[in-house]
Amino acid sequence: MKAEVTSTCQTCGARVPAGLDFCPVCALVGAGDQNSARADALNSTSDSELNSEKTEAASTVRRFENYEVMLGQEGKPIELGRGAMGITYKAFDVDLHFPVTLKVISEKYVGDESARLRFLREARAAAKVRHPNVASVFHLGRSGGEYFYAMEFVEGETLESLIKRSGRLEVKLALEITSQVAAGLDAVQEQKLVHRDIKPSNIMVRLKDEGRVTAKIIDLGLAKGVSESGSQSGISTPGAFAGTPEFASPEQFGGVGVDIRSDLYSLGVTLWEMLIGQAPFRGAPSEVMYQHQHGPLPIDQLKRVPGPVVALLEVLLQIDPAERIQSPADICNAIQLVTAAVEAGRSVSPEELKATSRVQLAGFQKTGKFAKRFRRRQGYVGQVKALFTTPRVRYPAWLLLALLIAGAVILTLNAFFGVRHPATESSITPSAALTVLEKSIAVLPFESLSDNKGDTYFADGVQDEILSKLARLSQLKVISRTSVMAYRPPNNQNVRSIGTSLGVAHLVEGTVQRDGGRVRITTELIDARTDETLWSESYQRDLTDIFAIQSEIAEAVALKLSTRLSPEEQKNIGQRPTTNLEAYDLYLQGKELVANWRFVYQPENLSKGITLLDEATGKDPKFTLAYCVLARAHDDLYHYWIDKTPERRALADAAVNEALRLEPESPEAHLAMAYHLYESYRNYERASVQVELAQKVFPNSPEALSLAGRIYRRLGRWDDSTKALEKAYSLDPRNPDTMYNLVFSYEAQRRYREAEQINHRLDEIKPDTGDSKIRKATADCLRTGDPTTLRAAMDQLPPSIKDHGPIASKRFFLALYARDWPAAKQILDADPGEDLIVGDQVQVRIPRGCGEISLAALQGKHPTMENEFAAARDQLAQRVEAHPDDVELLGVLGEMDALLGRKQEAIEEATRAVELRPISQDAMEGPWILAELATVYAWTNEPDQAFRELAILAKTPASPVKSRACFELDPFWDPIRNDPRFEQLAEQILAYP
Repeated sequence: MKAEVTSTCQTCGARVPAGLDFCPVCALVGAGDQNSARADALNSTSDSELNSEKTEAASTVRRFENYEVMLGQEGKPIELGRGAMGITYKAFDVDLHFPVTLKVISEKYVGDESARLRFLREARAAAKVRHPNVASVFHLGRSGGEYFYAMEFVEGETLESLIKRSGRLEVKLALEITSQVAAGLDAVQEQKLVHRDIKPSNIMVRLKDEGRVTAKIIDLGLAKGVSESGSQSGISTPGAFAGTPEFASPEQFGGVGVDIRSDLYSLGVTLWEMLIGQAPFRGAPSEVMYQHQHGPLPIDQLKRVPGPVVALLEVLLQIDPAERIQSPADICNAIQLVTAAVEAGRSVSPEELKATSRVQLAGFQKTGKFAKRFRRRQGYVGQVKALFTTPRVRYPAWLLLALLIAGAVILTLNAFFGVRHPATESSITPSAALTVLEKSIAVLPFESLSDNKGDTYFADGVQDEILSKLARLSQLKVISRTSVMAYRPPNNQNVRSIGTSLGVAHLVEGTVQRDGGRVRITTELIDARTDETLWSESYQRDLTDIFAIQSEIAEAVALKLSTRLSPEEQKNIGQRPTTNLEAYDLYLQGKELVANWRFVYQPENLSKGITLLDEATGKDPKFTLAYCVLARAHDDLYHYWIDKTPERRALADAAVNEALRLEPESPEAHLAMAYHLYESYRNYERASVQVELAQKVFPNSPEALSLAGRIYRRLGRWDDSTKALEKAYSLDPRNPDTMYNLVFSYEAQRRYREAEQINHRLDEIKPDTGDSKIRKATADCLRTGDPTTLRAAMDQLPPSIKDHGPIASKRFFLALYARDWPAAKQILDADPGEDLIVGDQVQVRIPRGCGEISLAALQGKHPTMENEFAAARDQLAQRVEAHPDDVELLGVLGEMDALLGRKQEAIEEATRAVELRPISQDAMEGPWILAELATVYAWTNEPDQAFRELAILAKTPASPVKSRACFELDPFWDPIRNDPRFEQLAEQILAYP
């Protein structure tokens, strides 16, 4: 309800709410700009959004003068943040019809007169800050017993969200954002304020055309006044920590006075996170506090950052405030110098950057306290050793422990109550590109208007053919079919949000109606940024003209986007896959089944697809594309152990060879051959040649890029692999398969932060699913070594999933990992006739009895070649003999023999497996085979050899030894756990963040 109005301001005529002894309008310097600011906000909001927001506002029950808190879809207030000072809402100005950010202050902060006066004084100071790079405070009021202030509602997303979605930002973009934030802090300093919580989540960014960006500082809720003498008065309790540990300055932790240089330190940490993807110091709050105050900078994280930018960071992150750049304006000057140096390829020293300061150091005296507590961080050499062996200040052990415990409690509480601003719906796409390319497009699924509801596959085929033709054009960025299928009609998202989500400037929509021998296709090219139709056309012709229509649409779209077609591209865009419409129809049906079988995990769809494709090639023996898909279906049956027989591989041989015989230059045929060599022969060198031939015609094919990435990492070409997968992800941003592969590559290289960013995106695409919970729990297990959360997530899956196949096997090995022997036995007994599946990316099916051998050995029961153990071992040996090319099986046989006490046989088998598949030949499976040999040595009392192999694995990409916590708790290393070298080795393994 509205606050009671008790008086009217004699100066401006505004209403003065009850309980205020001042006019809130007159108190706000620059309040005359309100109408302009409100008009800007109104102009940036579409009519449909206004109507929607007004409707929502009408139903809300919370109102603060002319601001009504908006409700979300569930009828709850839309919270933008929640912290110790209060709650921040999205609200609606019912008079001027524009959205605002409304901060309602907790009563405990204004419970007494002195606190109320401090709050009013600081709110007035914050309201005086008027700058394009600071979100404006433009109204202060009181409703009932609650104080509130209204701020500008900023469009875009937080810098934190952009970093999570896009990973490391480009240097130029990061420096531009830093410069704009510094400009905003200059305005904050002019009002004698310190923000005290500069961090990515308190900075809003909005990317515009041509790579331009706007950054704004938000939430002055922790802002603190600084008097001319440097003393402070503020809403917070004197001496208490305020801020966010990872971004706080050393002096913030010390409970001493802070000035604008504290914000500049926090800005330096923010720049570090933009460039690296994470803050320089991470860990428990007490650990972070110690590192900020005493630890050396982890300069080795900046290897990819240009030297001048490293120098800037070193100056900004000096422990002693007097050693930093002294003002926000000086940072802007320094960034100009750094930018010029980067472009010119020359170096810049920290001293040169400090020389840009216009403020004399005398203005900020280096106090004795700082002089004693702080000194410059050490150089690059010896930093890690210094962190543990040369602390800046030595305290008694009991005092250090007490301080760390107290600090942990205070900082944890502060982090818990800290405000977090969620990303808006118009957040930036997480592709590698930070700006939307003008020549970028997504062909959305066409809507089938046919009476036959089963005709959807035909509309999908039309869409896919147009998309494939456009994807052959080198000048266009075309989003993959997998990512656009989420927008199958009818979908309720507007074109702007779809374009933003996919990271494209243009969309193609269409409808297809097939009736007898006629077809009607309508299509429309839309600018996703403006919702403007750039081109539309309707085609109504004989069905025999379907291929001509698809070519005409693709060419019209390309020309409308000012895309020049080379003679070869002109030829490709007009190609017809077949002249037989019946064969084409069968091909579309078969292709749909083969393409989607793994998404629904229905292997029988492969057999159905093969039948349809065989019919298609029977009707048109020259149908190259049908042979390509047919080869893929046979390869999948072979590769995924559904029918791993020589006969199945021979069928794949015949199909792919026929495709290449018919069209030796066909990129689809070369891509099919690359898959065939990769999946059925593991011939990665030849596969790389074939995929590169396909990419000459398909430079922007996410399918070809993804396969290239997988092939290159097998060959140990990790940089090439990562680049290919990252580009595939940018073209296919909603494909879980592509994202899983990218996550695996990042984790294989121990680039855990980047893996975390992709997992975050996966959670957005597939929220609240069992898959999402397992991903999060897996990260928790890698981080802590405790499988409890992961086991619980798997136990919640339906019995049809958790008790069979890969999940049941993972549950068994996790039970071993937790040393929960009864649970492991129960899982084994649940389905005694089913194989266990060993490995992660490298999966091998082994007899379930091998699990019994492992369980007995880990319990110290010393299994031998007796009874069921002998039967299980012999069954495994028979499989090795039947599949001599499956080296993984041979390695597992070596492990089983080691557990059974057959030392000589175990070492011979595991050694032979490593010789057959060394890391140099297969950089993904090789480390797993080597780990099997290390396990054999551990269990056959050969610790020297075991540690020799483990030392290699600790430094090797794609190694099973990738998490220190998991390595330390893995029960299979129990035989060597008490050896002093075990702990020494654990120190070398990177901890999962």
